[in-house]
Amino acid sequence: MYSVLYTMKKFILIVSFLLLRVSVYSQETKLVVKEGLNVSEEYYVLKHDKRIKHGAYVKYQTVSISGVKLIESGQYKNNQKDGLWAYFYRLSLKSGGNNIKERGHYANGKKNGVWVYYYLDTIPDATNVLPFGSERKKDSIVVDIDHGQQKVRLAGSYLNDKRVGEWISFDKNGNVYQQYNFSKRKLILDRSFKDTVEYSINRMPLYIGGPSSLTNFLNEEFDGIKVIPKIIKDSASAIVSFVIDSYGHVTDAKIYKSNGPTVLDNEAIRAVGLTDMSWIPATSQTGEILQSNYKIQFTVLKSSDLLSRSVKNVIIKFRAVFD
Repeated sequence: MYSVLYTMKKFILIVSFLLLRVSVYSQETKLVVKEGLNVSEEYYVLKHDKRIKHGAYVKYQTVSISGVKLIESGQYKNNQKDGLWAYFYRLSLKSGGNNIKERGHYANGKKNGVWVYYYLDTIPDATNVLPFGSERKKDSIVVDIDHGQQKVRLAGSYLNDKRVGEWISFDKNGNVYQQYNFSKRKLILDRSFKDTVEYSINRMPLYIGGPSSLTNFLNEEFDGIKVIPKIIKDSASAIVSFVIDSYGHVTDAKIYKSNGPTVLDNEAIRAVGLTDMSWIPATSQTGEILQSNYKIQFTVLKSSDLLSRSVKNVIIKFRAVFD
């Protein structure tokens, strides 16, 4: 069976491929292994109803014989996420794999309790993958990940999938950058303002966690692999305009200006849509919470090797645009 163990500075995942009958949450379960081309899943289902996930779950990439790169792991209870879950950054040039992205608890399929989000540069100090088993059969894998260099980006509490109470974000040096109370809908602190009076009057909407959190999120979600091959010139950009309503919802996302291919436009709009409910609404001069417009520019820069005519380097940038 699977076993997930967390300590403050160490995350140990034990993935077991046992061909035995197991009992999880006091119900008979059966192991399901789905091996995909790039991504594999392993989880338990109820033996009497194989449509219901019940027990440990893990999704991962197998890069090599010993290279298990985690995507997410946790537990299901009667087909709903339950207990402690961990999500990891996708394998990319910026992430060697097993970089923890976020971690927290579910109850009845909804986020509840404290959740912690990490910067991409929370790099595992050591990752050991040890196959072991009996009778020369590999029946389990131990993935031991030491996250001693944790860089917390954002932390706060959920109640039934809704952010509640005070949420705090940190810069990459570990200093508090922003504090926002969701229950009172009040901004307590934001380092981008010089005066505390500006927290609550006449300001633009703010991304929860600040600009570094927005960049971090877009870097992770923007699908450059799909966009880059379609860009013929050395650079292309698209500006997406959208509305942030008084509750932080993102609506009416559309292209304001673009000199790139349609695939860039579509991907930029999709990425902006994923920031829904991650905004602190704007306020008026009297402190009234407002609906407002916002723009983000997506830019892809390519540098080529003149001799081989091949792409040597690609940089993707994101920035807010103010008229």
